Amino acid sequence: MKTYELTLVLTEEIGKDEAKQKSLLEELLTEAKAVVKEKNILGVRDLAYEIKKKTKGWYGIFIIEMPETKVAELDRAMRLKEEILRYLLIMKE
Repeated sequence: MKTYELTLVLTEEIGKDEAKQKSLLEELLTEAKAVVKEKNILGVRDLAYEIKKKTKGWYGIFIIEMPETKVAELDRAMRLKEEILRYLLIMKE
């Protein structure tokens, strides 16, 4: 199991609805067999530029542990979700 930092920018609508946000994250992380160790919720912020015709986004930073073999699966799953405007997954040392 390796440690990763996952930064997410979700649509404002999903970010404000805590139940939808939680179910989206649980779905993604369960499929990747990831465990959340820390989370830092920054909330809704203005975007620096328009993304998919949105000017605001919900920001969250998560420290997760998951098998190295599941990174590609998680990456693909996040790309396919319309609710996710941007994401960044990096390995922590």
